[in-house]
Amino acid sequence: MTSVRLRLDASALGGLYGLVLGLVFVVLTIFGSPILWALYWSVETIHLSWYTVVVWRRTRLGLETFAGALAAAACAAFVAPALGGHVFPDLSGRWMLLMLAGAAIMLSLQGLAWWLHRDIYREWRQHMQGLSLVDTLCMRHVPDLTSRG
Repeated sequence: MTSVRLRLDASALGGLYGLVLGLVFVVLTIFGSPILWALYWSVETIHLSWYTVVVWRRTRLGLETFAGALAAAACAAFVAPALGGHVFPDLSGRWMLLMLAGAAIMLSLQGLAWWLHRDIYREWRQHMQGLSLVDTLCMRHVPDLTSRG
């Protein structure tokens, strides 16, 4: 039996990851289950915590690492409200504000990191060429740049 693995360039891979997360949000919104939302936020917290550790160990990029840590903390912050029945998109104003502010801060940190370390991110992007969504989920998309000259 032959398996087919969809391999994409870095931009398409990021877009596919975003699309999958968007579809997860749609499905969770349709079901509306607080337990499912809490499970989602918990899984995202674990995954982003793992990402944060991997990024630091392999790249030593402080801003990217900090952005990952903030993302993990933001996801963790949504677990308890979800269990209390406060689920996306029906979150109260303060929770929506937290979500939007967190996203803006994380994207700003990543943008600043990219601007300050363009050569490193160019190398990272090259490393991602031909990787799959599974590679991204398994953190194989983060190159080991600690041995750079």
